[in-house]
Amino acid sequence: CNNPGWNNYNNSQTGWNNGCAGPPPCTEPLYSGRTRAQWEWWITTPCGIQWCQNKRREADAVADWMVAAWGEEYLRSGTGVVDVGGEPGWVAAAFLERGIPCSVVDPSWGLTGKAN
Repeated sequence: CNNPGWNNYNNSQTGWNNGCAGPPPCTEPLYSGRTRAQWEWWITTPCGIQWCQNKRREADAVADWMVAAWGEEYLRSGTGVVDVGGEPGWVAAAFLERGIPCSVVDPSWGLTGKAN
C-alpha cells in the first residue's frame, strides 16, 4: 500500500522530527524504525488497516497449518503453544480462537503501539 503519510512521516510537514513527536534530540525507542505514537497513528490509516487484515490472514494460515500438521489435541497438551517474538499477538489470537492455549514471549510486548 502506498501511503505518503507513512513514507514521509518524519518530514516537517507532518510535525514529526527525527522520528519522534517532539523536538530533537529523539530519545523515544523505535520499533521497526517508528515510534509508538507513529505506529498508533499508522494502524488507523487505510494502509494500516489493510496491514492488520493481512497479518490476521497470515496468523490464521500459520495456526491452520500447525493444527493440520500436529492436531488440536497435541497443541492443547501441556501449556499449549509459545509464540516467541509475537507482539502484537496475531498468532496467539488465532490459536486462542481455536481453543488452543498460547503464550506470547516478546520483550517489546505492548510498547510499540501495534495493539491487537
